[in-house]
Amino acid sequence: MTSWSGFKNVNGWRQVLVFSAVAVIVVLLAAFAARLAVGFSYGPAALLLDSLLLAAILTVVRWITKRNVATCALGVALAAFFITGNGIKSVLLGMPLGIADMKPALALLGVLEGGRLAAAIGGFALLLCLVVWGLWPGWRRLIWLVLLPLLGLSILGAVWLTNGDAVLAGGTGTSRVDVLKQRGGFLYLASDAVRYIRNEKVPSRSSVAHALGSVKARVSSAPANPRNVHLILMESFWDVTTLDGFKMSADPWDPRIREWWIAGGRSGVLSPVFGGATANAEFEVLCGLPATGGGRVVFSEGITNDLPCLPAVLRQFGYLTMASHPYKKAFWNRDTAYAKVGFEQYLPDQAFEMDDRDGMFLNDRSTLFQSLGRVNLLKKDRPYLSYIVSLSSHYPYERDRTKRPDRIVVTPATTALANYANAVSYSTEALADYIEALREADPDALIVLFGDHAPVLDSSPDPYEIAGLRKGGATLPNGFARLSLTPLIVIDGRNGPKAMGTQPLYELAPKISEMATAGAVSLPYADLVLHPEVRTRNFLASLLVPDKGGWRMCGRDDDASCEAGRGSRNDLRALRDDLVWGKQHALQIWGTLLVGKHGMTINRDHYGCVFDVEAWGPQTGGKGKAMNQQASGNSALWFKVRRVRGDPVLFVDDERAEIVVANGSASASFTSPQFIHTEGEHRISYQCEDEERVSFGKLKIAPN
Repeated sequence: MTSWSGFKNVNGWRQVLVFSAVAVIVVLLAAFAARLAVGFSYGPAALLLDSLLLAAILTVVRWITKRNVATCALGVALAAFFITGNGIKSVLLGMPLGIADMKPALALLGVLEGGRLAAAIGGFALLLCLVVWGLWPGWRRLIWLVLLPLLGLSILGAVWLTNGDAVLAGGTGTSRVDVLKQRGGFLYLASDAVRYIRNEKVPSRSSVAHALGSVKARVSSAPANPRNVHLILMESFWDVTTLDGFKMSADPWDPRIREWWIAGGRSGVLSPVFGGATANAEFEVLCGLPATGGGRVVFSEGITNDLPCLPAVLRQFGYLTMASHPYKKAFWNRDTAYAKVGFEQYLPDQAFEMDDRDGMFLNDRSTLFQSLGRVNLLKKDRPYLSYIVSLSSHYPYERDRTKRPDRIVVTPATTALANYANAVSYSTEALADYIEALREADPDALIVLFGDHAPVLDSSPDPYEIAGLRKGGATLPNGFARLSLTPLIVIDGRNGPKAMGTQPLYELAPKISEMATAGAVSLPYADLVLHPEVRTRNFLASLLVPDKGGWRMCGRDDDASCEAGRGSRNDLRALRDDLVWGKQHALQIWGTLLVGKHGMTINRDHYGCVFDVEAWGPQTGGKGKAMNQQASGNSALWFKVRRVRGDPVLFVDDERAEIVVANGSASASFTSPQFIHTEGEHRISYQCEDEERVSFGKLKIAPN
């Protein structure tokens, strides 16, 4: 008891020494946790810098709050987020945490369910509680909290004045993961914050004019024989057979997909993203402009203006433009972003019969052939652009194994890689059947299939590291181009597969419009995109440029190609920012008509939530006792269902839980339910987006 009291009464210089020691211990433990969880290692300088900054923060907080234990709890929370969290994200998604990750983080929660969702929410909630507890000084000392923001501003100011954020600029030859390893989590995020603040999204007219130079706008005209276009984004479509160190019992790709790809010269696109942020790949293929980097997602940032993207320019010349994605319509802000890029119709989950699921996603075969049924019913008086985003091969690569058992064995055994290979096997088979049906029904159609990004393959072990593409979470110089590159298959009507070579994904949009209309219709800025001084690809905050028939990462400031590449990249960024968020000076300079309001209809053929329950349980429980307790400690309800449509969520009174559906059964898990502590009957209901709750039973909690 004496030692505890002594700790509570630490003051003065002893306080500084004690909390410096606490900071060192907490930083070392957080770094060890990152290494244990995903194999990520920080350098000695990073650990020293993190310890010094955390010690400063804890000392100031302790002086304000006069609470030792709460201050230590704050240190644990901060280290877990800045150090462990940064290491985990770097390994899984190739980039450290950044200021721009706040919006995508909310989107990420939207694709988690069950235990993963509960763990994510629980982890965030725990860290938030520790932070609030650690910072709360009591009403009498609340005014002194101004010192903590001053400390944060001092760190940011030091980074700003010393241009400490410059190391995060692409093309310096140092990846952001390497910067994190050298500087530590606290200083890295401070540098990222300064860089985010410096970034100007709205360029001036003179900046835009400089970017355009002497380039003129492409002029479009009405096409004589427009062809239908089928643009298919396959989630995480990548060739894992190229990973050294692994053998597979069969090719994960359907033989027809492999054959078409080889016949087309093994064409590919360089994606702007790795492992996630599909919406940035969508922006590029639809708009022909490079997406934002550093964790920012164009769709989530909010598109201010209506844009002259591929759907918009084709629509202007009579095309019906449709986007199909059987998921929540507002995810990645698609319900507004799709309208801004020119789609006339949007078909989210409410437009599909959710009749065959892989985990929480509609199976690709069902998605594709429901879409095919729709286009077959279209009138023949208009050409159309059908854009489909698939989902079956989305992380964590869940399948209905009763319908789609394992086909492929991976050696050495790696769970995530095996799950991915099997998911892709079924998805590419469905795609091949779909493409064959398209070619039979419309032999002149232009069909384009590509991958949005390389897959997440977890870290125990990391297949990319075994294959020599990454090391300790950092992408190696030879790995950037390979991890950015995804397959591209273009079937040019009766001409069959077309060789396209390798190009940044954003170059595809003007090429598609010109192929579909025999050159009559193009994007107004096509010449700037297709004929820059040097072609570039920004990937994982690094700059890639062409080199000897391939692509390489820029690593030297004195390299002429890289220097020219930075200029070309900056010109395209200025054009993008002007069109998306600015005053569209480029269109005015070119004398091109400003884009009018597009307008979009959201199709809801299958609007209405169905959760047809045949039986459920447990229907009774004891006060204060977990119900149907799971390994995680959660209480869960089970359901035998006849039919499910939409994405229903369950309510016990007003407590909400996600419903996980698989093989005619369903479950809903509650992390810390309050209803088990209240005797009596509790209403059981379900609800879908934009609909009223539907009650179907009562749960009784009996006294002990």
